[in-house]
Amino acid sequence: MNLQIIKNFVEYLNDKGYSAQTIHAYSKALEQAPDTWNTNVPHELYEHITCSLQSKQELFLPGTRHNIKPASSLLFLMITGISFLHNLFYEKLPFRQIIYPPFPKAYPMG
Repeated sequence: MNLQIIKNFVEYLNDKGYSAQTIHAYSKALEQAPDTWNTNVPHELYEHITCSLQSKQELFLPGTRHNIKPASSLLFLMITGISFLHNLFYEKLPFRQIIYPPFPKAYPMG
């Protein structure tokens, strides 16, 4: 994954008051995320994360598997401004008629 995104992610978690240990664990997990996660298009990012999480046994080292799901949810929230579970709900609507809210505070992609 893009190092600038990880740097922005660390700043985002600091702003949200996460502990140094959590920030370290989540950022290390994201270092192993595929480059396909380097997008700010909500639907594409959601699809890439979902596919990666379904095959996490093959993609991620054992120490990362525990942290990748919460880290990816927070990354999705940081980039899109919507929670991963909220997006999951809207993915199930007929015809995928999703209206995304405007982007929150700017955390540039890189």
